[in-house]
Amino acid sequence: MKKACFLITIILSLSLLPACAPSADISQTSDTAKEQENVADDSVDAEETQAELDEAVQTEQEDCERLVFYVIHSVREQGNPVKYYFSLDLDNDYNGFGTGILFLDDGYQRPYWLKKDSPDSTTSSPVHLDGDIGESVQKSFEEMYTEDLSKYDDFFEEIYNKIAEEVVNSQCHDWKELSKITGSIDVTDSVPKELVFETESGETIQLPIVSANISGDMIDSVPIEFELEGPSWDDGEKRYGLSKMIIEFNVPKGSMDSLQEYLTKQIQASSGTVSDPDLGMKESDNDTDSGIIGTWYDPDGNDTTEYSFYEDGTGELEKPGGKKSSFSYTLDGDTIQLQRPVPRPESFTMSGGNITGNNGVVFIKR
Repeated sequence: MKKACFLITIILSLSLLPACAPSADISQTSDTAKEQENVADDSVDAEETQAELDEAVQTEQEDCERLVFYVIHSVREQGNPVKYYFSLDLDNDYNGFGTGILFLDDGYQRPYWLKKDSPDSTTSSPVHLDGDIGESVQKSFEEMYTEDLSKYDDFFEEIYNKIAEEVVNSQCHDWKELSKITGSIDVTDSVPKELVFETESGETIQLPIVSANISGDMIDSVPIEFELEGPSWDDGEKRYGLSKMIIEFNVPKGSMDSLQEYLTKQIQASSGTVSDPDLGMKESDNDTDSGIIGTWYDPDGNDTTEYSFYEDGTGELEKPGGKKSSFSYTLDGDTIQLQRPVPRPESFTMSGGNITGNNGVVFIKR
């Protein structure tokens, strides 16, 4: 009997062995599970971090405006001389601003605005900055190139040659298709961190570079019997070559607002629409005893635009979010008429110490 019990005990013990793993295996299995969980958590964290970075970059880009730097290779001229100019986008009455070709004593190439033919028009006509004002603006842009960009000429030349070879290999001479061929080259890490624009009075406008890219922009052509400088090809009738590329600097909106405001004052001074003594313009005809001077706002509204009217016939409006822009105004009796660069000239009426806008909103003086 004792022998039988002993055998049963051994059998039961052996039958339990396969169901039990050694403690070391249990511990290892547990550690592996934790590692897998940690890897999964790390993966999720990495994805979230990348998503946040992408969102931050997108937000930063959305808060930027373009300052475009054109590099022009004069492929029809011997030696392929290189010329430069800047342009920037604008709102309101003007489609844009261009410096004309820098470093040229050429009246045709002086700085200009592209004035809309009508408030809602997509077409525009050039309005040149003449005389001392035009020369000072051009000089400021030339100095910005000389100080901040000229040291990158060799780099720009290298990129130009690369794009020009791509264009030759593709034999594309349709400017609409050119951007698809050349693409956009990110050069953010290869250009200055900021550009500095110095006004005639010695004030500086800092233009930090958030990002920058380069692309091809224009194909030039000549009859096949003529030669072009640099890479070129022919189709049996004409000879083609890349003549212009653009470096697009994305600059924080606030900095571009400052540059646009300065340039706006110059074009107004040049055209005689602003009476700013510092710009040597005529005296204001506005009635400064009317009580209009000051900042006016809508106390009952949310996210309203505030208007500041100054004694010299100029003003400033601040939109929701803090964006500011300058304007000039005239006063005829009780009617205040805002001039460019307000999108659609706004009129206000003085009545009982208040100002009523053309949208019916009553503005109170601060």
